[in-house]
Amino acid sequence: MILLDYVLKNGGQSVDVDGNNISHDSGYSVSLPIGGLTMPMAGITQADVDLLFSQVAYTVRAANLANTHYVGGWIDDGLFYMGISTTIPVFADAEHVGKLGKQIAIYNFETGESETLKYDI
Repeated sequence: MILLDYVLKNGGQSVDVDGNNISHDSGYSVSLPIGGLTMPMAGITQADVDLLFSQVAYTVRAANLANTHYVGGWIDDGLFYMGISTTIPVFADAEHVGKLGKQIAIYNFETGESETLKYDI
């Protein structure tokens, strides 16, 4: 399960549908452009995060994606985000998928840092 305290401390968390942390030596974690949920951070509780997790994890299972996709949670601009994520090995491909979903950033497993996506205006 996604832990609110962990996300607050580390900026995000990725877990499989059973709640086990996801980690890779390389590749980019990208949220799919569908199936994501948000909630304002003001007053958010672990119970709220648990509800978001159960909804997203259910979608991953129901869509038969559990072998290749996982649940990602992160915070940005006063919102808690939770979505269906996957690991894409090539940056250009990860960037393309991220931009389809209008993501602010994608997570680089090799560096342990988020990489901000640049959009042409």
